[in-house]
Amino acid sequence: MKIVLTALIVVLVSVSVVSWAWFQGVFDAPRVRMIRMATAMDTQALRVARVIEKGVSAAFESLIFAAAQTEFDIAYGNRSVTLAWYLIDQRAFVDPRHAYFDWKEDSETVAPAFDEMLNSFGVSERPDKGLLLRHEAEYAAEFSAMPIIVSHYVPIFERNGLSLMTLDADWDAYYFFVVKKSTAFLWRNVRIFEPDANARLDIARILPHRRDLANTTDLEAVFSAALNADQQTEVPWRSGH
Repeated sequence: MKIVLTALIVVLVSVSVVSWAWFQGVFDAPRVRMIRMATAMDTQALRVARVIEKGVSAAFESLIFAAAQTEFDIAYGNRSVTLAWYLIDQRAFVDPRHAYFDWKEDSETVAPAFDEMLNSFGVSERPDKGLLLRHEAEYAAEFSAMPIIVSHYVPIFERNGLSLMTLDADWDAYYFFVVKKSTAFLWRNVRIFEPDANARLDIARILPHRRDLANTTDLEAVFSAALNADQQTEVPWRSGH
């Protein structure tokens, strides 16, 4: 009886470990694991990512579109860029926790999207919009508006257990998404290489500053470092979701 009970415990523990590993994407390719993290395990996004991981070519195009249930821009031979374009097409403008902006956008466009990100987590705190607009008017010509907007919002995300993340496929635009801080720490500055193409995906947590923007005299230092990330780390072996 004791042997049977021990064997049963071993089986249950093994099943639990395998289930946890599957949930965390331990067996996934890095890009698929990243999608698991960034989309909170959205099943369709995972399905699309797995098909894209097989390769992006004319032979796989119909399979990719079938998994996505729609057509979107793809880049033959480039899984990283194709996956990024899928996120732009299917997440950035419909999921309040994701957003995509041209680098020239100002607070009139960006602030409402960040407000929706905070709303989606039940966070009502907001930056001082008057101060934000004043800083934007004074410093955007030097830094562009985005670093200024981010400087005002990132401390709010962080104070509420969240982190603002960026996804970059070597473009002159900004893709933002939000995850909990513990997940962000795992993915705080990760590069996923594309071995068969000159491309990569960079995922980074935007580091919070600790300045009082209403009283800081060295705002240039804050804004110039606003979109900085930690030192690059290896791709996490789990999603952290």
